[in-house]
Amino acid sequence: IKGLQLFYIKEKHIISNRVFDEIMLIFGISDVSLYKLQKSLKKIVPLKPKLVDMYWNSCCAFIGKNADYDAYSVCGELRYISGKTPKQSQKLAAYFSIIDSLKIQFKDPS
Repeated sequence: IKGLQLFYIKEKHIISNRVFDEIMLIFGISDVSLYKLQKSLKKIVPLKPKLVDMYWNSCCAFIGKNADYDAYSVCGELRYISGKTPKQSQKLAAYFSIIDSLKIQFKDPS
């Protein structure tokens, strides 16, 4: 439990893995690794983000009717960074399904 609490603080304050490992040693939690904590957390909360291409200033997501566009329809800005092979999005956003979140919250597998 202490390891998961420290993992929460790590993510909340964007602490590097190296610093996190040092904190774990200081608190005498050497039997739990960052990998084990992440694995345990995935079992408890099995949410996986879907990465969505975004316009560089976050005003448009390339989903739904915009999913097949290579440029933003309002200003014409490109979806992908010019000259990158393979194509690399200007920006990505993580999307978490509300349905999956509710299933976990109410522990309903269907």
